[in-house]
Amino acid sequence: MKFCYLRFLMLNRFPIDRIQIWLFLVSMLLISFPWSERINSIIIALLVLHWLIDPHFLSKLKTLPNRAVKVFPFFLFFFVQFFFVSRAIHLEDALQTIEVKLSFLVLPLLFSTEQYFDDGNQKWLMRLFSLSCLFSAIYCFVAYRLYTYPLVGWDELFNRMIFSVYLMHPGYYSNFFVVAIIFLSIQLITNHSSRREKISSLMGIVFFLFILFILVSKTALIILLLFCIYIIWHYLSAITSRPIRMVFFLALATVALIIFIKIPSIKIRLAETRGEISSIGKNVKLSNSTGSRMMAWKVEWNLIKEKWLEGYGTGNANEILLQTFEKEGYADLVKNQMHTHNQIFHTWLDQGLAGLLSVLLFFACSFYYLYKNKGTIGLWTAALLLLYCFTDDALEIQAITVFCVTIMCLYLFQKRDKKIAA
Repeated sequence: MKFCYLRFLMLNRFPIDRIQIWLFLVSMLLISFPWSERINSIIIALLVLHWLIDPHFLSKLKTLPNRAVKVFPFFLFFFVQFFFVSRAIHLEDALQTIEVKLSFLVLPLLFSTEQYFDDGNQKWLMRLFSLSCLFSAIYCFVAYRLYTYPLVGWDELFNRMIFSVYLMHPGYYSNFFVVAIIFLSIQLITNHSSRREKISSLMGIVFFLFILFILVSKTALIILLLFCIYIIWHYLSAITSRPIRMVFFLALATVALIIFIKIPSIKIRLAETRGEISSIGKNVKLSNSTGSRMMAWKVEWNLIKEKWLEGYGTGNANEILLQTFEKEGYADLVKNQMHTHNQIFHTWLDQGLAGLLSVLLFFACSFYYLYKNKGTIGLWTAALLLLYCFTDDALEIQAITVFCVTIMCLYLFQKRDKKIAA
């Protein structure tokens, strides 16, 4: 009661425009993603505080059942994870995975009950995010010139593992540029964008493509290729004859694929992958990213078959995998603490069939409602996250999980009416 009184007194003495504060915090959150996990964690904590300090808090909570069908898959995935904590081998590992997945509980709750993200502000919020990506890339160039250039010259500038080393792993970093390219491309093809907006969007796309071809993340590039094919289909929509449209589509999609694989950095990456696949066995090194993943998936599948229904317990997947690697003689993978590199298998190992069904339901519902809500950017972000789940422990990595779930929730609960009551 005392807390409620103080909150009421504070809000009456210092009237606050809740929407403006919310927009400021969300803009800071989007800006922070290419820079620091710690900063965006702090901003999410401020968003939670903003959500709690509301004179109409109870009224806001009462709106939650109206959006329960969209929120439920997020909550279900989180609580399935939480339920299996009791079977953890190491409690700290289980609590760490729960901490990362708090975004599945917190973010849908925040954005479903305070729907301030609308058609009117989503453009400039995403432009701020794109500008942040731009400045972070410039920072990488400057950091390279100051710290790496004196040691090795310019030879390593286009080394994917060195370019973003002062911010984060290139695989994580590339996700932000993919989403920025998707947003700018949509701005470029929409009729209501001004000439200046179209020019700036085109320049941004070219620059971000250049950065992606340095980072050459396989997951990001696959999504980029699929999006390129989607754009081709969009531009061919004016052709009324379906057979002619399909012929043009297949021809242009093939040309796009050929051009794509001829890009030097992608060509080198593909050659590396082919070489890595040919070097698979118990002596496989962790540096062989494709080969080590394939061996891990093989071992994980065997472990899943042993406990496909009940699972091993939250936070146990990597521990069980390493124990099996040690028994079977994968010395380098044990030495370097190889992890599952597949979120679908990881969840299945941890929570059994319940975990598998919860993660599949989460993606199925997200795709359905984002498509229904015409949240194109959110839809492609969900596709990016799903693809990442097949190649890495995506939902165990804060940099990926919080970013993707934030974008998905913003568009999933986007308010189409521009006139929003405070």
